[in-house]
Amino acid sequence: MQRKVLVTGGGGFIGSRLARLLLAQGHFVRVLDIDAGRLKGERNPNLEFIGLGTDSMEGGMADRRLVEGAVEGVDAVYHFSVNWDGGSWTHTLPLADLLEVNIRGTLNLLEAAASRDVKHLLFAGSIAVYGRGNLSDIR
Repeated sequence: MQRKVLVTGGGGFIGSRLARLLLAQGHFVRVLDIDAGRLKGERNPNLEFIGLGTDSMEGGMADRRLVEGAVEGVDAVYHFSVNWDGGSWTHTLPLADLLEVNIRGTLNLLEAAASRDVKHLLFAGSIAVYGRGNLSDIR
């Protein structure tokens, strides 16, 4: 049975892999991300992008209307989206801004999913919550 799913952060490391797996299984995949990332160049009639080219602080998950549109008609949501100041670990954005967009974005998604009676929602964390570390420190 073909399902219609939303993958937030679908251009990222984990999201892109899940999106490709779901596509290979014949599902319709809608990706909400500000950048196609690892899905750049992916061509599939069952793949739809929403939010490309928007801004992480004002667009993307932070944009309630954009999130509501992305959730419309989906059976399941896989939430991998996070604004963590890029892969450089330079932390140029103030922590308050990062918290604002991530918390507001997740709240936008939860409210949109609840109001549209989405049956399944998976929320996954990110390595970003742990910060840059040294694996040799783990004993």
